[in-house]
Formats: sequence, C-alpha cells, structure tokens
Amino acid sequence: MTLKVYRIDTSVVGKVFNILRKTDLPVAHGISPQFKLGNSVLNAIIDYKKFENHYIIKDKDELDRFENALGNSWIPKEQYYIRHPKIKKDRLLIEANKFHEYI
Repeated sequence: MTLKVYRIDTSVVGKVFNILRKTDLPVAHGISPQFKLGNSVLNAIIDYKKFENHYIIKDKDELDRFENALGNSWIPKEQYYIRHPKIKKDRLLIEANKFHEYI
C-alpha cells in the first residue's frame, strides 16, 4: 500500500497541475497567503515528476471533502498532508511532519 500525499494549492498553478493528475477525493459528505508564482510552479513540477501518489487540492470544494485529523487550520502551498491509510478514515488528512506521531 502506498500513502497518498496532498498539497493545497488553489492558485492557477494548482488548477493546471490538477488537470494533469486528478485529485483522488473521498466520497463527498453532505485565506491563502501570497507566494511567488515561481516557487509554486517549481514545487508543482517537482511533486508531479517525483511522486505518482502526490495530488494537489485545487479548490475549496475539494478541500471540504477532507478533515484535518489534528483539527488544525489548513496551510496552503507549504504544508504536505498524508491521507489516512485506513479506508474507513480516508477523509482524514494528517500533516506530513506529524504523521508518525499521529499513527
């Protein structure tokens, strides 16, 4: 089993790279900081090329399908999240730097 890694990027760059690899979303249930465009493009290209299991959450509708497992606010562009490996908890995204601690 491979873990699925997500990054939130609601900018134009995120939307473009979402076209190349559609986000694997869970079944639907009933204030981004400003960054340089160059960094966003570079991160998106690196993630797309290096990881088959990397997805970009491109808009609020997609983000609303997930829950932050730690109850923290979402951190766009900088923070990576790992989807909970259990099917029953697939709506949970865990901050990558706290994944082992959480599991």
